[in-house]
Amino acid sequence: MPPDESVGPIWLGVSSSLLVVLLVTTALRLWARAGRRNLGWDDYTIAAAALSATVRYAFGVMQLPHGNGRHRVYLTNHEYMMINMYGWWGQLFHFTSMAFLKVSLALLILRIKSNRTLKILLYAVIVGSLIINFGVVIILATSFGIVRAKSLGVSEADLSWDFCITAIWSNLELFLGISAANIALSRAVIICNFDEISHYSKKRPEKGNMTETVLVFGASGNVGVAAIIGALSANRHVIAVVRNQSSAEKMFKQVGRLAYRATVPYLLEQGFAGSTWTMCTGGSGDTGYRVAPAVTQGALFSFAVAAARDNDKTNIRFNEVYLAYRVQFEVETGNQTFAGIHMTTSKDFAPLYEKLLDRADIRSSRVKALSPEDVLKLSYEKKFSD
Repeated sequence: MPPDESVGPIWLGVSSSLLVVLLVTTALRLWARAGRRNLGWDDYTIAAAALSATVRYAFGVMQLPHGNGRHRVYLTNHEYMMINMYGWWGQLFHFTSMAFLKVSLALLILRIKSNRTLKILLYAVIVGSLIINFGVVIILATSFGIVRAKSLGVSEADLSWDFCITAIWSNLELFLGISAANIALSRAVIICNFDEISHYSKKRPEKGNMTETVLVFGASGNVGVAAIIGALSANRHVIAVVRNQSSAEKMFKQVGRLAYRATVPYLLEQGFAGSTWTMCTGGSGDTGYRVAPAVTQGALFSFAVAAARDNDKTNIRFNEVYLAYRVQFEVETGNQTFAGIHMTTSKDFAPLYEKLLDRADIRSSRVKALSPEDVLKLSYEKKFSD
């Protein structure tokens, strides 16, 4: 006869340790994603996997008082039957958890990188995983599985010993799989979140808040230079996007639409309350002195109204700067007008952006720059009225 010993305590120690890691990493992942308003289906499915794995662990714990991990010869028929009954329930949740884990990994990959070929491949993996794992669950839950479970209850095979060892390895596979998926993702997310907190804790010379970064498209233009000077004067970091001269015209025609599509979803996802998105339009759209810029400004006016309305209740403070006079790099002394229109330098126009960045109360508005005097005192009105 085999010795009267049990591997149950080994199962309990290994599984409990792994479960703690699983729950902690899952909680941190969900906390980090929720804090950044970035929860997705990969997070929901990993949470379902963690929940199913926890239930599977609970059924394993319920087996231990009945002698799970001991040899069959030292167990009564009732004890053996209870061990197999709880083991049968545990298998249902084991395969359910495996299905959610595989789906979560596939969805995570699609969030990181998505193209047509990869989508087809990963959706095939998702469908295959669901069919295989839930197919097993259906078999276990139907009459076939129930009959099989009953037969094990009266079996003389040493399943209480063998299956307990198998359960140790299966829990290693499942629990470590979920934890690894969390750690692989949460490392960057959590570090980024803590980094954001550390920025808040470090006081800036004047504002005592996180240093925002201003992204400037069309940075080499007259107004772009003014925006950069204004941002630097307001103690912001600046990222300036400059393209070559041959593509400058195309960029200026499309930059409003493309820049909006490229940045606004990201700002919404990050959820930072200090986010701003400012665009500059020209008065030629109203005066019509030059046909080409007048036509393009008309489209930008409509764009500004839509963007202001869409972001009015979000974390993004959208504003339009309406410029009705000429701004350029340099202005000759004594030559302050051009075709009857005021002229000023980019440096002299920059304070308007500096003031606007610090005016958190101005949002979804048109800031009017009808003359150089408007740089000193901001004049603005709401883009729409409800």
